[in-house]
Amino acid sequence: MDIEKRKRMAVESLLENESLRDGLDDESASALLEWGSACAKRIAEATASLEDDDEADEIIYPRMRALRDMLRSVQKLYSKNVSVLQRGSVLKEIAEKLPQVYGDGIPAPEIFRWNIFAILQSGSLGQKINGLRALIETHPKAK
Repeated sequence: MDIEKRKRMAVESLLENESLRDGLDDESASALLEWGSACAKRIAEATASLEDDDEADEIIYPRMRALRDMLRSVQKLYSKNVSVLQRGSVLKEIAEKLPQVYGDGIPAPEIFRWNIFAILQSGSLGQKINGLRALIETHPKAK
């Protein structure tokens, strides 16, 4: 299988997952799925040197599962049902998935700093999701 097909399949698996849209308006669902799609492409690209599709799938599957879990945690973070006290544990859930999604080189985030960031965020839900993505991806090792 060529790498473009692997990337397309990874992205399609996210786009077909209706649960990733639950409780989100069009703008916020789009922001979340754009983030997920970019990550899915990077995950698939990590298998470019592999000829064996089964071997590639073994590498991609757990990382894609971590990505879906991370995206669901982002949904939860910005839901109306999450209290300020719960926010820290949801941020921790997101942080725990980062090495699988972005690679082992990504540093552990400062949850306290993230919590302050999340509290002080303003704008639409889509803007908040994009802001969190930028916070994570601006670290040089996240790219």
